[in-house]
Amino acid sequence: RRRQRRAQRRREQRAIEQAQRQRRHQQETQREQRRQQQRDQLREQQRTLYPRGRSQQRRQERY
Repeated sequence: RRRQRRAQRRREQRAIEQAQRQRRHQQETQREQRRQQQRDQLREQQRTLYPRGRSQQRRQERY
């Protein structure tokens, strides 16, 4: 009986850890998507502000 209980606890712990890992991964991907969206918006703004200003775009890309 004791052995089974221990195994179950271990299984639960593993499940919890997996869930946490998945949540962290989702947060990372969301953050990355947001970053890309902001980058795209900046690029669009610069395109409208400086249609011929390629140097400004290049400067922005470095960051």
